[in-house]
Amino acid sequence: MVFLLKNKLIVMKKLLLTALAATAIGVSANAQVKVGDVAPNFTVTDINSVSHNLYTYLDSGYTVILDISAAWCGPCWAVHQSHVFNDIVDHYGTNGTISPKKIKVLWFDGESQNTTAQLYGPQGGSGATYTQGDWVTGTKYPIIDNSSQNANYLYGGFPSFTVIGRDRLVYMTTSGYTQPMLTEAFWVNFINTNTPTYAPSATVDAKAVPYNGADYFLCSANPSVKFQNYSQTQSITSASVKVLSGTTVVSTQPWTGTLAPFAVATVNIPAFTPTASQTGPWSFEVTVTGDSYTANDSKTTNFSVMTAAQTSPVPYSENFETATAMPNRFKVDAEGGFFWFDGTGTTQIKGANGQNTKLVVIDYWNMSNGTTSELLLSNFNNQSAPNSAFEFDLAHAQNSATGTGSNDKLEVLVSTDCGQNWTSLWSKSGATLSTRTPVTGNTQFIPAAASEWRREGFSLNNHKSNNLFIKFKATSNFGNLGFLDNIKVMNTTSIEDVLDNNKISIYPNPAKDVAHVSLTVTKATHVKLQVTDMMGRVISNIDGGNMNAGQHVIDIPTTALSAGVYNIQILTDGGNRTERLNVIK
Repeated sequence: MVFLLKNKLIVMKKLLLTALAATAIGVSANAQVKVGDVAPNFTVTDINSVSHNLYTYLDSGYTVILDISAAWCGPCWAVHQSHVFNDIVDHYGTNGTISPKKIKVLWFDGESQNTTAQLYGPQGGSGATYTQGDWVTGTKYPIIDNSSQNANYLYGGFPSFTVIGRDRLVYMTTSGYTQPMLTEAFWVNFINTNTPTYAPSATVDAKAVPYNGADYFLCSANPSVKFQNYSQTQSITSASVKVLSGTTVVSTQPWTGTLAPFAVATVNIPAFTPTASQTGPWSFEVTVTGDSYTANDSKTTNFSVMTAAQTSPVPYSENFETATAMPNRFKVDAEGGFFWFDGTGTTQIKGANGQNTKLVVIDYWNMSNGTTSELLLSNFNNQSAPNSAFEFDLAHAQNSATGTGSNDKLEVLVSTDCGQNWTSLWSKSGATLSTRTPVTGNTQFIPAAASEWRREGFSLNNHKSNNLFIKFKATSNFGNLGFLDNIKVMNTTSIEDVLDNNKISIYPNPAKDVAHVSLTVTKATHVKLQVTDMMGRVISNIDGGNMNAGQHVIDIPTTALSAGVYNIQILTDGGNRTERLNVIK
């Protein structure tokens, strides 16, 4: 199964269960290289018995692209069929005609159960022994049929790509592909923009390394940054590292030691609290006496610092419909278990109102069993709110009713002391978390109707602060996808503040074909109806939209409902109220 997100084909790990269970890789996620790491050296032999050593290529001035694929993998075959790497070899390989860049492509079959014969096709087979076709004929780059040699470089699913600069540093690790990645221009532009075009220094060159530390900090920051000794022969024994907000230096940390050529030093910056004006962009700069090339001394980072001066007042609401990326207030941890879906591509997701929507996806499907990931919402001032609450729409399905895949978990936690302590205020798992019956057959759950959603929420009255942080925490049981939408931090008095409880009626009741909910709004609010059966299962969600003061009527179609009693929950910005509806046939 592949999930199309912003034209990116993400090969989901469920398809790799059989393959990886028997693979000789046996590598944990901690052993995988990250951007900014020194790439581990390797020597491999291709199917033509030619030996290839990574550092030999790098020391010769090449940038190296690793493509780790599987003979059975459809997206891998799409990359192969695009001939993008053949084009790169033609223009930038050993006999390339375009300078100054030299690029080497190495293709690995990462499936341990594949045989070399599979690489020659023809298409056919089953499971891990299936092949898309002839991978060899016409291929101009080395093919290595040895999955145990790519252990450090397999990132997520197939295909997996790594770009290693001539400085031995990793500049890209990704799985899946975007459409631009099928073009030579994408790879050449990435390499020209990010990796060094120049040889290591004959003397001393301290070079800032791409930042790969924490993505965000609460109230104060203590980032870890790295620099490299990009020298052929001489060691570095002392340096000074500055952290800057814009052009303002906010912290300086000395470093001493012995840093050998090509080695990387990690510098832990002591905690600092930014002033209200120090909001980034954040960067760091390394200074070394006698540095032969200072143009590479600094790097912009991607971390942010959420301070009390940057809190958002409540009420706060996010439905993602006007967003073009994950909103800046939302921060995903390094596990990456949450991602934003932009509503484009071939996959369409129906939201709680039954319409195509943008939202946040919880990737239980692709997270290893037991792995946790967090989505932070920074930070709110609900101190003066008379009745503060947190609400969100949720959709999730189990992979099975029991066993692995049945017990994904989601929590919502809050902190009022800059993340030193977190309190769990809402937690559901397994069948309690799910909003519909299990989706079996190794099939991704994609909400297709409003009835597959449920509104959740809880009070924040015991956690009022001028610096309130809220986060979702997902724990995977290697289950299915989850979805979040319409997130609100509310500041209201009560439901009586927005609805006249004496002027709510449902008619006809009992109903046969349609029921009408009449209500009187006393203050502008958003209104939604949620229909549940007596077992608590959500039957449908009906979005009444934003309503101004006055009388309104919302229709509930009942033709498709079985005879029985249903709860009609009226959801408003001021709270919820439940009414009963009888359906007859």
